[in-house]
Amino acid sequence: MKKVAAYLLMGTLIVTSMGNTMISQAAKSGIKLNAVTKSDIVGKTIILKATVTKKKSEKVGKVKWTVSRKGYVAIKTSNKGKTAKVTLKKKGMVVVSARVKVGKKNFSSKCKIKIGAKSNSTNEPTITQTPEVAETQNPQATVAPTPDSTVIPSVTVTPTVEGTKVPTIETTKQPTQSQAPDITQSPQVTQAPQTNDTNAVVLEKDDFEYSESEGGVEITKCIYKGDAIKIKVPDKLDGKKVIGIGKNAFLDCKDLVGIVLPQEISKIGNSAFAGCAALNMIVLPEKITEIEASTFSGCTALTKVVIPAGVKRIGTAAFSECSSLSEITLPEGIVNLESSVFSKCIALKSVTIPKEIQYISSGLFENCEALECVILPDGIVKIDNSAFAECKALKKIIMPDSLEEIGQEAFSGAGLECVDLPQKVKVIGESAFGGCEQLTTVLLKEQVTEIGETAFAFCSALQEICLPDSVKMLGNGVFTGCKALTSAKLSEQLTVIPNACFWECTSLDNVVIPENVAKIEAWAFSGCLNLKHLKAAEGIKEIEELAFFDCSKEMTIEAPQGSYIAEYAVQAGINIMTK
Repeated sequence: MKKVAAYLLMGTLIVTSMGNTMISQAAKSGIKLNAVTKSDIVGKTIILKATVTKKKSEKVGKVKWTVSRKGYVAIKTSNKGKTAKVTLKKKGMVVVSARVKVGKKNFSSKCKIKIGAKSNSTNEPTITQTPEVAETQNPQATVAPTPDSTVIPSVTVTPTVEGTKVPTIETTKQPTQSQAPDITQSPQVTQAPQTNDTNAVVLEKDDFEYSESEGGVEITKCIYKGDAIKIKVPDKLDGKKVIGIGKNAFLDCKDLVGIVLPQEISKIGNSAFAGCAALNMIVLPEKITEIEASTFSGCTALTKVVIPAGVKRIGTAAFSECSSLSEITLPEGIVNLESSVFSKCIALKSVTIPKEIQYISSGLFENCEALECVILPDGIVKIDNSAFAECKALKKIIMPDSLEEIGQEAFSGAGLECVDLPQKVKVIGESAFGGCEQLTTVLLKEQVTEIGETAFAFCSALQEICLPDSVKMLGNGVFTGCKALTSAKLSEQLTVIPNACFWECTSLDNVVIPENVAKIEAWAFSGCLNLKHLKAAEGIKEIEELAFFDCSKEMTIEAPQGSYIAEYAVQAGINIMTK
């Protein structure tokens, strides 16, 4: 896990579809939902229906619903609980489970729901102020599925990772800059259709509202009523230099295709050109040092932007939802790229980040579906929340040696195939790589201390994980739904195997529990259908309910004779090998 995020806990019930096969047409007891996966945006409602089957003599209880992450959805039921109206409240990924008692046995079915952020229409952006972007310095989640009669895995967060050799990551060339149109003296170009001053209609003072500013005037609103689609702002109004474009000055000028600005302009305000859906050409004056929040948000026709060399900061969502923007040249000297600058730029393919940048801010490239290549300079210390979430085409990324922290949902739902974390990374945030379905290899170094809740949940291609002994904390559901995971080496510093840690890791076949582990929480290995051998030490003093629910009937626990887990195995009917 748009802005995963979310990127994901799925500590839900998955109860065996038991039921003996009767005569040819006898029904098999159980429950089944009408969908396995669903996706929509915040504010929408999804209808889930549960079909319950039973044998003639069996009594059926009321269908009860639970959700893996509290606060992400609201559920209203009808038809004796068989129909659930699920309202999506918060961006992320959740699992909704339906549970029912048929006869003396419990059954459940689940649906994974991916919730995207609510967005404004690209045709009609209503951007008048800087969009708020929530940032979290310390990815710390507290998630607990609200259980209903039985224990459901709750989730909490923390981060880390290491492994094997990573394929070398090829970087593409920096996008080459196209020839600037000969419009004014500025050589900075922003678009394909090349326009000269002579092609543009020069507007007059009656076409604007403006106010005096130190050293000249600032245009506060364009009130031009003509039909020209390419215009030129005059250098002077009332004999005074035009030195600024104010907030919302050209907001929603939907027919505007091109504009030429005076070269004395040094300031362009928030949302100045937001919603100019036809705008495909603009030359930014060389005196510009900042591009404010949402300046070009929703300019869906822009295909290329060249930022002047003097720009030091680009504000929040400055180019968000520029859906045709395929190339952006960022000059060296930029020190601050704020949150969501390029979010939902679905055509953007490559970006080179200036070397002065230290933080990849939250949502910076979120939902950039075509992004294939990102070059991160050494010096970056943090990749913040949802920075590359849902970047489906991003197969590889080179992380600089300076990197120390990966935020919540930073790469959730991305197309990454291999992750090789630098030596200095200590924290991997909640759902940082959750839902990366192509991810096969994760290499963690010895500095990692925390791996957050659902950090690798539903990485369905991940085959093995090796946690360095520096890892002290694992969040709940950290490897939930990693169906290809066959082996997991755990850190010797772990004291708890958390809720739903390996829930539904159906290929996991062999696990060694470190000696310092004193507790195995609920659902930790639930649904590990292929788990044949688990070796445990004497230190385990507590095993919560359903920790090994629905595991392989062939599973054998190897443990010291007389230990707590040995006695647990006997009582639970699990094969035991004592030593």
